[in-house]
Amino acid sequence: MNKNELLQDGQTLAANLPSTHGLHQCLADAGYTVAGRHHIDSRAARHAPVPEGLHPTVAERLATLHPDGLYLHQARALRIHLAGDDVCVSTGTASGKSLTFMAAATHTLRSDPAARVLVMYPAKALMTDQLIHWKRFLEPLDMRLAVIDGSVPVRERKELLMRRRLVLMTPDVVHAWLMGHLADPAIRAFRESLRLVVLDEAHVYDGVFGTNMAFLLRRLQAVSGPFRLLSSTATLGDPSGFMQELTGRFHEIVGTEDEGARRHGKDILLVRRTRPDGVDGAPELLRRLAQEGGSRFIAFGDSRRQVELVTAGACRRRAGSDTEDGSEPDSEEVPVDLSEGILPYRAGYENVDRTRIQEALTQGTLRGVVATSALEMGIDIGEVDLVVLLDTPSSMKSLWQRIGRAGRRSHGCCIWLDGRAAVPDGDEGLQEYLSRPVEPNWLYLGNRYAQFGNALCAASEIRQVDGALDRFHFATLPGEFLAFLGNELNPTAPVATDLYPMKQEAQDDPRRAFPLRNGIEKSFRITTRQGDSRGEINLPQALREAYPGAVYYYMARPHRVVRVNHREGQILVQPERHVTTKPNLFTMAFPDFGAGLHSLERFPDGFLAETTLQVSERVMGFREKRGRNETTHVYGPGSTFSQQPMTRFIQTTGVCWSFGTAAAMSDRVGHAILSAFAVLQGIQPRDLGVGRFSSASGPGGQGPVTGVCIFDNANGSLRLTERLPRLFREVLACALQTARQQGEVDLVQALLLLEQETENGTVVPAEGPRSDVIGIGTAPGQDWTRIFAAGSAAMHLTEAGAQEVTVREAIYTPAGLQYLLDHPTPEVRWMVGADTLQPIHGVSVFSLYNMMTGERRLAA
Repeated sequence: MNKNELLQDGQTLAANLPSTHGLHQCLADAGYTVAGRHHIDSRAARHAPVPEGLHPTVAERLATLHPDGLYLHQARALRIHLAGDDVCVSTGTASGKSLTFMAAATHTLRSDPAARVLVMYPAKALMTDQLIHWKRFLEPLDMRLAVIDGSVPVRERKELLMRRRLVLMTPDVVHAWLMGHLADPAIRAFRESLRLVVLDEAHVYDGVFGTNMAFLLRRLQAVSGPFRLLSSTATLGDPSGFMQELTGRFHEIVGTEDEGARRHGKDILLVRRTRPDGVDGAPELLRRLAQEGGSRFIAFGDSRRQVELVTAGACRRRAGSDTEDGSEPDSEEVPVDLSEGILPYRAGYENVDRTRIQEALTQGTLRGVVATSALEMGIDIGEVDLVVLLDTPSSMKSLWQRIGRAGRRSHGCCIWLDGRAAVPDGDEGLQEYLSRPVEPNWLYLGNRYAQFGNALCAASEIRQVDGALDRFHFATLPGEFLAFLGNELNPTAPVATDLYPMKQEAQDDPRRAFPLRNGIEKSFRITTRQGDSRGEINLPQALREAYPGAVYYYMARPHRVVRVNHREGQILVQPERHVTTKPNLFTMAFPDFGAGLHSLERFPDGFLAETTLQVSERVMGFREKRGRNETTHVYGPGSTFSQQPMTRFIQTTGVCWSFGTAAAMSDRVGHAILSAFAVLQGIQPRDLGVGRFSSASGPGGQGPVTGVCIFDNANGSLRLTERLPRLFREVLACALQTARQQGEVDLVQALLLLEQETENGTVVPAEGPRSDVIGIGTAPGQDWTRIFAAGSAAMHLTEAGAQEVTVREAIYTPAGLQYLLDHPTPEVRWMVGADTLQPIHGVSVFSLYNMMTGERRLAA
């Protein structure tokens, strides 16, 4: 780097960032002190000539935009593309990856007058932002594009496909609309002429979303003409392996070693809270940073609730609003003052609100924004020199994405609030933490629920094109998917009992039944009494944010949930004063230690097992805090909000442990193990759950057992916890280290007890889950049927939700097997169909019923 560039970096730092004194004063006033520093050096740009072989008009456009040449990684990526290979650009934030897409797309269209190009963005907000850059690049070339997202009326989409050869879409529209109308002439012409597919921000395709995206890409390849792939990702642990798993195709990787973009210097400040008052200092810090002036900032939080509450706290004017003792007033609403120049940003906002925030960011009218991971992607947010991490991110991938948002055009700074003390104090401790490797992305192509849902989609698509489909692209998927697909096209075996509800739900349109992002979780639309929308939310989120009586925050403004209509997927809210609520959420797991056992390790006084299980999450009421006063509300007959608990019931997998020492099975230990496992494996903690488990018998058939369970928080299970048994000692050591750093003496002692309990283990071979287990209503022998016994507990599943019930009697009727259930009102006769009841592992009791003689006996 030359002297002028170094001087420019120093001048930019002085001009745009708060002064060193001002920044440290903001931290001190909010109760923070610097515990560690790390500096990232600036780096000079490296250029290369525009590659030969590009269409002359495209090469001329690149030369005009970049007279000094392209960045090294841009030029190499284009050379690989021109050679006919798939390529993935895995370089840093703001390194100019988009220019590679634009050059490759326009070259493809200019070289082949019949070619079509599809560009997929994982988020509508990102696509809207990138549209501006596309238009700037295309205009001198006299080329146009089309944008098709969920807001474009269906009747206009086909016309856009016919008029434009370059189309930007979200994967959701490709999945739900394009793949559902393959025989339409406009869509047929588009897919058969498809020659290039671009995947921007491919690292976002992780977990449920990524798994379904992997199936979608193979389904798209199977019905389209031969196309090449050009992708970008953030820095990943194994980009080559990930792209092959995501697409089924080998990619040449252009990585950080090829990166040619100039990198500005950056400072990372690790800070600790110094005031022992138990008050979150983040709102005060953000308010002072906004008032200080100078640079604009982005503050990142890991949860929607945290983002909303921190923004609300930062924007609330305390002068003249607080009571004399510093608590919040009980009788008067404290308004959120958005004139402070700080807004929240998260998923679930209405399009108009999201657009307003993005425009304010780009135009520079906001001092700062508090965001979830929704702003980790490459949305252009203008000059942002300061990033604030409200807590330590759950993965190194997320950490570097967030840090990379600062100083994209000048020297940057990151303030890291490490409230959980996950990072050791001192410069060396911070450096050691930052040197950790970036985790690979996780896809779960072996998940049978994802396989079956996508097999239903693929079978529908094969029928649309009359079988004219290239099944070669499915060869990279697990054999179980191919078996599901084959059975859908040529049925030879009955659909498994646990999959049959999915089959029923998919009858009209499997793509609508199984969206890409949420699996099969119930979604809710939140509205006011006046019909104004306050966004969308799924059931797991609703259990934590929008349960009956909850105070739900939208754009930092509080709303009271007055009604939840599970059947219609609607939540009604009304404005509320600034109070907070927390759900009384109880989680109970019911493991299947028999047929569902995946792995087992025995210890002298307990066991550690991975198994299939059921999880019941219930909100029984909530706690409400107004200032320093807290009240508790319990659902029931006298409740003004709900007469019964709000429940979620899922089939999943998890890891259970049970030992003789009660302290080793406490909820605190469970949460500590979950957090450590999430950190080590790069999993979002919200994708996992922790709770107590109960079973009538243990893995070896011993008497009733209870313990702690960490489970996959997704219906059908992605088996996120599969590695936990093998890594349990390493995870336990990480949890111990964190507990010691945070000074949690009682938790340290409990974890040490668990460490002692898990010594001298013996791995016991497990048969694995079996598919031949006798189900409810099936015949284990001649004329005998397995049914719920009188007095047995069961789970009643309907469109209105899940509810635990007690079976009074099984009755055979002309309509089939029915069950008489106990009703809260004794005189009410409550009869339900057998297909609406689900057994609870380790709890439900069964009988055998002889359909010929009427004889009943207890099932084994």
